[in-house]
Amino acid sequence: MTADGFESLLAELFGYQRFEEEPGLEKLIMDTAGRYPRQLGDEELEFVNAAGDTGVGPEPPRLPEGLEDD
Repeated sequence: MTADGFESLLAELFGYQRFEEEPGLEKLIMDTAGRYPRQLGDEELEFVNAAGDTGVGPEPPRLPEGLEDD
């Protein structure tokens, strides 16, 4: 299955679950949608492992001294 096909299937499943109006599912869907408001870019995916934990992976690039955000 292609990535587009998977995303389409997932959208259909979420849509069906919303149609069913089951409160438990709706709560899970809203929680998931709230935690993931957009897709992660390729650069961001480098810092997420297979279990979904962040902070595991290559060290993020650092700005030269004096250019860091305060």
